[in-house]
Amino acid sequence: MAQEVPGIDRPSAEVVERMGSILRCQMRRYPYAFNCVRGPIGMALYPNGSGDRFNLAETDLLIARDPGKPNEREKANAQTIIDAVIYLAPSWPNAREWLESAIAAADTSMACSYMKVQGVVVSIRPFHHVDALGNYANIYVTKNFDIYSLCEY
Repeated sequence: MAQEVPGIDRPSAEVVERMGSILRCQMRRYPYAFNCVRGPIGMALYPNGSGDRFNLAETDLLIARDPGKPNEREKANAQTIIDAVIYLAPSWPNAREWLESAIAAADTSMACSYMKVQGVVVSIRPFHHVDALGNYANIYVTKNFDIYSLCEY
């Protein structure tokens, strides 16, 4: 059953609690964001001007240390991040499949993908870490970015 109100449009206290549950870690308040890190996964949530909702959620996901061949832990971490994105974004048909496909394309083809649903942009942008091996992706859920600039290199 699709959720009625996407997480990004819910009160910030509710989102902080739910994201902590999804990511299985305590969201901590910093001056400009809430952040949660558990091992190699985490997410930052940036509030709007009044602080009652979030305008942006972002994470850096290690897709695969061995490009094109994610191990079981990397696959499980990706599924956790996908669960978080599905909670935050408005629902759309085949959301999980689209996210899995976009993450795989970022890994194997360094492809940038985005989806705009009801004014909310989900963007998956591949990158390589300077200090670490593997393929990574910046994953954003936002209402504020120009969607075209997120995929320019």
